Amino acid sequence: MRSIHARLIPTLWYENESGERWVPVTDADWDSGPPSGYRYQHSRLPFSLRHTVVICNADGSSSVLMAGEQSGPADLMLAVARPSLWQRVRQVALYGWPARTLPPKQAYLVACVSCEACMNELAHRHGLSWGYRRGSQESKSANTTCELCLRVLLIASPESRVRKETA
Repeated sequence: MRSIHARLIPTLWYENESGERWVPVTDADWDSGPPSGYRYQHSRLPFSLRHTVVICNADGSSSVLMAGEQSGPADLMLAVARPSLWQRVRQVALYGWPARTLPPKQAYLVACVSCEACMNELAHRHGLSWGYRRGSQESKSANTTCELCLRVLLIASPESRVRKETA
């Protein structure tokens, strides 16, 4: 059974020609799909970052070349923006000082665009129960890059920056 919040503020629903709404509530609803005639699907995903590339023409018009969505873990977004007391204690225990926090919009963006290595390093640094330390064997074997790695936007030690930039 989905939470009460999913029923009060749905993230996915269907509408028919008359504008009547059908919201899947139970697991059986999700498995069976919408009733006949409910052909307009609406979705609003709270942790989804939309990236659109638009070409601007000389005549002032524009057209969408491509669009896509990506997301990140909600617990990472929250830990980077507003860490709990337990996460702060864990940060100090692991690193000797608390991790830098970011404004919510920046935390959201960082969590969405992070590659595997950066996401796991951020999770570990911000006191989450998952993730791994920067420079660990897991970090080295991830062999991934993202905007954060390439632009060295993460607060990191100089040796890890060299590793990322030369990768």
